[in-house]
Amino acid sequence: MAVTTQKSTQATNHDAVPKVQLDWYDLGFTVHGLRVTSAQVGAGDVNSTMLLQYVPANKLILPHLSKMYTTDFGTGETLDVGISTDEDLFASAVDVATAATSFYLDEAHDISAAATDLSNGVLTTAETAIYAKCEVAAYTDGAKVNGFIYFGEPK
Repeated sequence: MAVTTQKSTQATNHDAVPKVQLDWYDLGFTVHGLRVTSAQVGAGDVNSTMLLQYVPANKLILPHLSKMYTTDFGTGETLDVGISTDEDLFASAVDVATAATSFYLDEAHDISAAATDLSNGVLTTAETAIYAKCEVAAYTDGAKVNGFIYFGEPK
């Protein structure tokens, strides 16, 4: 084996002749946060959803900064957090059964699997709704999902 020096995609594009234009999210961006406060009114059956927040179009969702907090949802309950086309994109089967829980929206993902690599964020092309879905049991009356969803936008 030998000592190597590697360049990121961004450094390679910067050093290319002629230079390769970088995307706005590679050049630096401003971070904004959206607050989430959601409480279940009445019980909800298995597969019930909570619409948590909307992220505007052409933004870069930053799952590694975004964090949710939940109350005790009840025995055996798990929670998915995602979007309409991928209901567990950000979190899959998070245990919210027996105690208040907090989790980042990228905790359950392995960057070695391309389909779940959220390490570079998720780019929205249209306004994007973020949902929480109960998986195993019903939402209990008063169950809460609060937190913050962070995203980047061009400077």
